[in-house]
Amino acid sequence: MSRIIYLVFSLFPLVAVCQTPFSAEERAYLFHTVKKSPILNEEIGSFFDYVGPDIRISAAELNYDSIERIIVAQPELLIIRAGEIRKSEKGIVAEAANKMALWELNKLILAKNSDSAAFAPFKDRYSQLEQLFINELPEHALEELPGNSMQLKASLLPLLNPHMFTNEKIDLLETFRFLDEEERFSTLKTLQAAIHKYVADRTLQIYAMLGGEHRSFQNILLAAGDGVIYPERFEEREKDEKNRWNKGLPKAVGFFPYSLEKRKATAENERTIKTSNFEVLSLSSTGENRLTRIHFDVWGFNPKRQMTVILEKNGIQYPLFGKLDSRFLSPDSTFGGEMTFKGMMDDLQENYIEVLEKKIFGRRGYDWAIGHFTALRDQAELDLMKAEYDYSVLHTKPITTKNKATKAYKKRKKAERKGKVMRKEGLVDPVKNDGRKEKRTKENEIVYLQGEIEALNRQIKEYQIIRAKGLALLEQYRSQLFVYKRWFGDNWSRYESRDGVYTFSDGATFDIKTQEFTFQATPEKEEFAIRVLPVPDAPDLNTTDEVMLHINVIDGVPHHDARIRLEMSDHFEKGNFAAKKPLFTEEDSASIILFLRHLTDKKHPLMVQANGHGIGVWNGCRVAPSGMGNNVFVNTTGASLETTHLYVQLEKETTLLVESFVDGSEMNEPPLNAELKAYAQKYVLSKQQMLTACRCAAVLNQFKTEVCAYAQRYLPAEQYASVKAQVEKKIDKVKIRTGSAAIPYGKF
Repeated sequence: MSRIIYLVFSLFPLVAVCQTPFSAEERAYLFHTVKKSPILNEEIGSFFDYVGPDIRISAAELNYDSIERIIVAQPELLIIRAGEIRKSEKGIVAEAANKMALWELNKLILAKNSDSAAFAPFKDRYSQLEQLFINELPEHALEELPGNSMQLKASLLPLLNPHMFTNEKIDLLETFRFLDEEERFSTLKTLQAAIHKYVADRTLQIYAMLGGEHRSFQNILLAAGDGVIYPERFEEREKDEKNRWNKGLPKAVGFFPYSLEKRKATAENERTIKTSNFEVLSLSSTGENRLTRIHFDVWGFNPKRQMTVILEKNGIQYPLFGKLDSRFLSPDSTFGGEMTFKGMMDDLQENYIEVLEKKIFGRRGYDWAIGHFTALRDQAELDLMKAEYDYSVLHTKPITTKNKATKAYKKRKKAERKGKVMRKEGLVDPVKNDGRKEKRTKENEIVYLQGEIEALNRQIKEYQIIRAKGLALLEQYRSQLFVYKRWFGDNWSRYESRDGVYTFSDGATFDIKTQEFTFQATPEKEEFAIRVLPVPDAPDLNTTDEVMLHINVIDGVPHHDARIRLEMSDHFEKGNFAAKKPLFTEEDSASIILFLRHLTDKKHPLMVQANGHGIGVWNGCRVAPSGMGNNVFVNTTGASLETTHLYVQLEKETTLLVESFVDGSEMNEPPLNAELKAYAQKYVLSKQQMLTACRCAAVLNQFKTEVCAYAQRYLPAEQYASVKAQVEKKIDKVKIRTGSAAIPYGKF
């Protein structure tokens, strides 16, 4: 769809109006929320045509709050062109439906305890929500009403509050002694699941009411983080792009479910329920040769930290990164904020793992210290063994004296014992050697060595304990980094960017302006994952920022969002290329007007392609060329293989594509002129190839005639002349491809 939607409906007659089956209040709110959401307003805002009083806050800003009240009172003042909305990007329509479902959920929860007539229409819908959880809740979470019916206990109703973040709900649950730990966990998980299912079911209903088409449809709300919202670190969808509270957007932070974990409280007042810091979704593509379209709508994030979303399929990652002060995701990782997930991983590697490795294994690290003190201890043990041996040897030596005792010496010693005689000078005592001194020395040495060994063993043990703790922490960091790297991936698909559309090497695309990621069509379903990675507060902390995300996964077919999309199985007689009827009716007028206005801007030149494919096959969702390797499915839809398609895509370039197919039944030679017969002979073209080429030429001729007539009817004279010249010139120069030939349009 075009990135510039012109407000053309006020300039031309109101044509092709298809209203929607909403109440007056629903219509008013849908208009309000689309206009207050820049991405919705740009893509589908022009299909909501308000024709009432022009009420403004300022010269440039409409007062949508007042206009909403006017539309509730006079719903005919708002025209909703569901026929045009249906042709828009499916994810955009699903986002509008999801916002409306969240708004409605706010209303029905308020209706539970309100007697106001304004909430009367929502009371019955609350009972629909209640049926999703009433039979799943623990008995102690319910209370009985008259008539033996049950309802959620009044004290637990705040758990449905869209303003309460999850940890507030957990703290509230912890105060209820009538629920045990298991019942508290079950209650919160059940209510989260019920809210999620209600929003998903209601979003699908509203999507269908807006004209949306689908084969498969998944509407997912998810949250990741600590469950605690710090206003200074959290931007939510309930505010507009100027950070003002936005009445036009629903309150919803309390509706986004976290993955919950039970845990044992290790400290007083510690929560027994924990939210998951990261979220990993396992999904599957559509298969059946249908596209898989994944729309992202970031509801809450920290503008200073880069939220990261990683898609992975077949081992290939497609990373999408948050932008500074923007809810948009992009494959471009450029970010001007404080922290990114990649920066956190680098920090974990460089400042935690490598620093700890150096402390353990590096020079003078724990390993060195343990080795050093072990060597000292081993030497001390050897020294101790030697000292103990020497000590034991001393006990085996005989006692000896160095000088022989004389009679005079003996007499004197005897007298001294009696205390009568003093020692005389010049007498030498005999020297007695009983090894006592040597023994004392060895004893002291042994005691010292034993003390040294004990001290060294204590040091070794201390370092071993520190090392063990360090190794455990290092293993934790390494495991953490391994998981982060596995989530983040190292096999990123390359991409090319043009006009905001990123095309990956395998054909997958991401449109930054619609926030739509598309996996190319495959015959079989393929598993893929979406990982939502908030930035942790620090690598060694188990806390992160909060991220809230709405994801819609839906199937698609090529050219679904073409502004003009004609798939005609009854446009020609069998075996002929003379058209039976015009291409367009009045129902196509609005789309043709958009096409014409798009062409008046020289920035959107017209490109024309035409392909006569010959025999077509059913590839599971549409007719496709038989020679392009498509898997052939049994066609149980009743769709004719004999069909001609016309698509007009309003992108940066305005693209007109015509393609034609026939079935494989027998047919006569189509009536060809001499030049076409020569082409058929030269390039060995089959009857079917020539017939489909002729049909392409016939449709191009009709398109040129009818569109120029619309241009003359709706455009000013100078614009009509310019558009007519451009359409005629581009079509007259086109070459219609069939088989190996490219036949000029003029030859037909």
